[in-house]
Amino acid sequence: MTRAELLEVVYSFYPRGLIDGGLGFEDTEEVQRQRDAARRGGAEYPRWKAMIGRLGARYSLWDRSLHLLAGGRDPAYSATITIPGRMLGFHVSLLGPYYGIHRTDAAGEEAVGLDLAREIEATYPGHQPIPPELGDEVVPEVCPFGRATVYRCLLSEVWEESSGPWPPPPVSPEKRAEKQAALEAASARLLERERRGLPVARPVNVDADAPRPPAKPPTGST
Repeated sequence: MTRAELLEVVYSFYPRGLIDGGLGFEDTEEVQRQRDAARRGGAEYPRWKAMIGRLGARYSLWDRSLHLLAGGRDPAYSATITIPGRMLGFHVSLLGPYYGIHRTDAAGEEAVGLDLAREIEATYPGHQPIPPELGDEVVPEVCPFGRATVYRCLLSEVWEESSGPWPPPPVSPEKRAEKQAALEAASARLLERERRGLPVARPVNVDADAPRPPAKPPTGST
């Protein structure tokens, strides 16, 4: 696995020079490939479900990939487990033979991370973890929401937020303002697409300030 190989994969699924949600983005061949990969992910969901079922017997777990069954689009299957004081996200890519466990080097993560890696590699033979020195690489000319790293493009748009303290800390006024600005910019792009008669997919019941995990630690896989 090299930087060049990973960038080639990213560029096959993300158009260069276009903003995620901006004019023309949804109509590109690259985004169509994303849709095709997500459909395959929905069709192959039973294998993922069986794996998180095994993990859910050992940990409190939240499956964050059910929307793929309803036609949603994501670069990977994703789930979060909780351990004392922490949440730990893990992702299995739909765009290539890769996975990631968002380790933060906090106490208690090492043994759980090794257990997750064993389970993922047994379920998805040939998949490899993307190392941090490559995953944190910013992808030139790719403009999804936020910072376009290899991790965000191939594993999760919320890679940075998928692991951290549990329960999550309160949202700061600065972060709240940043999220509000991002939402307003996204809304403006959607309105512009509507004005031009282009197709628009709107999120439903999204709260920008809600923590990513559920309000209470999950008690099993869903």
